[in-house]
Amino acid sequence: MLFIGRSYFLESQALTRVTGAPIVIAGWLVDTAAMQIKRADKIEKLDRRVMAMLEYLAFRQGKVVSRQELKEVIWAGTEVGDAAIDAAILELRRAMGAGAQDATIIETVSKTGYRLIGRVTYTGANGISALTNPNQLEVPIVGLSAATRSVAVDRLRANDWRLAAYLMILLMIAVTFWLQPWGSRVEPASIEAMQSPLPDKPSIAILPLVSPSEDPEQEIVVDSITADLISQLTNLPGLYVVASNLMFAYKNQQVEIRDVAHSHGVRYVLEGSVRRAGVRLRIDVRLIDALSGDSVWRETLDGVLADKLKLQENLSRGLVEQLAPN
Repeated sequence: MLFIGRSYFLESQALTRVTGAPIVIAGWLVDTAAMQIKRADKIEKLDRRVMAMLEYLAFRQGKVVSRQELKEVIWAGTEVGDAAIDAAILELRRAMGAGAQDATIIETVSKTGYRLIGRVTYTGANGISALTNPNQLEVPIVGLSAATRSVAVDRLRANDWRLAAYLMILLMIAVTFWLQPWGSRVEPASIEAMQSPLPDKPSIAILPLVSPSEDPEQEIVVDSITADLISQLTNLPGLYVVASNLMFAYKNQQVEIRDVAHSHGVRYVLEGSVRRAGVRLRIDVRLIDALSGDSVWRETLDGVLADKLKLQENLSRGLVEQLAPN
């Protein structure tokens, strides 16, 4: 999970300096090497997973930790149910002398997860001064054992593709807003210059959607979206739609909107692009009134490749809503 990675890696250098040093949680001295906690003359042995959970809750002290987060960090990809998380919490409460529902050390957050509210302190010989800029840390100073740190890092590495996908989508958004494609008003068309009279119903030419990628597989996906969109609208009796074979003649060409309108006798022209990042799709379109040169509708649709048909249906519906009143 991204926010785990951010907190963990920003603080990892400082935390490494106290890894393995004594930690006291709610009065209990935590000994990760011996897998036990101790207070006065009482010693409680803990299972490896339970100890790792205690360490991680201490690392996130005062913050709500979801069951899903605990599964990803502590169980590291092993399929477990919520019952395993709850059982570990019960074991921690029992070991620390609290009842099953006692929230004085570990609080249950309804339908979400848990929060360690017991005091966490570091008892190293050099104290907090042994850390670099301790006031800049976002969480209390605790030392994660090598075992807990290992499962956390392994899980984060397994999720690297998610981070890459998120960054790619953010990059596409930034490029879209920076370049502002189709943002300017186009040169208007003239009814007198049209090679055929305007139909007595809404008329539209759908230019082939473009792709910034040179991947042939992506080109097939983009062309299929264009062809399916034209086919869907052609079947509607209240619209005049220029045939797809005529529209694909414009593929990979720089064309003027007014020239398209003049050649095919239509009032509206749709242009747009399809971007793909892994299985994610983003469709950006703009509907232009060729007679005025103004953009009358813009739409951005996000989804996954498996939902391509649904995205096309939503795009068709949006277009019909825009064209029907005219």
